[in-house]
Amino acid sequence: MSECDDQAFAHQLASLRWRLDALYRRSRELALPLEELQLLPEAFDELCSAAEELHLAQEQMQLQNERLAEACQQVEIQRRRYQELFDFAPEAYLVSDAHGVVTEANQAAGLLLHCAPTDLVGKPLVGFVDLNQRRFFRLELLRLLQSATAGEWQVRLVRGNGERSEAVCRVVPLYSPGAGAPVALRWLLQEVSRSSQTLLTATPRPELVCARGEAIALSPEVMYQVHCGLVKLTALHLSGEEVLVGLAGPGAPFGGFPSTSPITFRATAMTTVQLVRLSTSQLDADAQLCRQLLPRLRRRQQFSEMLLAIVGQQRATDRLAGLLRLLVAEYGEPVAGGSCLPMRLTHEELASAVGTARVTVTNLLREFRREGWLTQDERGRLIVRDDRVARTARRLQALPPV
Repeated sequence: MSECDDQAFAHQLASLRWRLDALYRRSRELALPLEELQLLPEAFDELCSAAEELHLAQEQMQLQNERLAEACQQVEIQRRRYQELFDFAPEAYLVSDAHGVVTEANQAAGLLLHCAPTDLVGKPLVGFVDLNQRRFFRLELLRLLQSATAGEWQVRLVRGNGERSEAVCRVVPLYSPGAGAPVALRWLLQEVSRSSQTLLTATPRPELVCARGEAIALSPEVMYQVHCGLVKLTALHLSGEEVLVGLAGPGAPFGGFPSTSPITFRATAMTTVQLVRLSTSQLDADAQLCRQLLPRLRRRQQFSEMLLAIVGQQRATDRLAGLLRLLVAEYGEPVAGGSCLPMRLTHEELASAVGTARVTVTNLLREFRREGWLTQDERGRLIVRDDRVARTARRLQALPPV
């Protein structure tokens, strides 16, 4: 109820009480039978009591309205305060819908993109990305929406005045209650300084982007290093059987297999991946780069040796359980009650890795779920209970750091 409504209600109550007094005075002047004259005072008392109760209710409502108005004023003050913090923050902040179309932008974002913040609203962020990197930008955005986790990647921006600059995008998805998919995205854009650019030019940078399920061409003269994402490494024997021989996560090198090998090796992107391409001539000429890669190669070799030790066990149950624990201990993401495997391996791929039939893997996974140490989230990703991963995690932690 507004202040005007309160005043009108109070005026009506006062008018009601005035009319009741007038009616009471007139009734005393009327020549009415004795019985009716005795009922009139009682009736007027009831009406006066009802009017008094209405008056008290009106005062309570007015007090509640004053408190509500004060609370609304405080909320508006806080809203303006946080809006000012957003608008005048020194970093470039934006809010977009799930497709990357800007809905809010602060002053720093306008300065970075050389565009008024109000003009940014309604424009897709990909329009400010260099043409050569737009596919990579869209793939990263798609990966973030699929994984429902925060993301970070580097792109070359094209400002409104045509200038180009390197920037790091940090993106966090926002959810509404009960929504299974992000309804909005929060962006932090940080321009890479000139000194940082100088350092980056001395270090190999991602040159190849592969979508999930895409095959990566291997060559004896080329080695790759995973910048982000996950790559599956398999071996194709002469019999036609394909076996999982390892996984390469962020920082891990792979490739450079000799052409004389009787086994054909394959690499497949299990997620959207960014790869650094390293030629053998580049490695021969850069001793510092070789020293950086050496511990990463050792780490992947140790992972492969642990994988071979697991696959060498006699029982299929032990092989599959060991493989799952190894994968989540190395690549798992912490979730409530356990660790989640970020990639989705098919039953056929798991069966190939542990040397058994697909139907056996299906039955074993069903048994693991029945025992309670293996579950699945809403997107079908496997979750292994923490106490089942702890032993394998301790063994991995004992390996030299990457």
